[in-house]
Amino acid sequence: MMKKRIFSGVQPSGNLHIGNYLGAIKNWVELQDEYESIFCVVDLHAITVAQDP
Repeated sequence: MMKKRIFSGVQPSGNLHIGNYLGAIKNWVELQDEYESIFCVVDLHAITVAQDP
């Protein structure tokens, strides 16, 4: 039987901190065996700030 897939990301407002851990990362650890998991740290600024190629 195929595992369900989960995709989740966290957007830090600087360095990772206890809020990131309690809010998302701790849950990721608990979910990784039950689901096919894709987790990431996202940076919205990468797509909202003008880039100089």
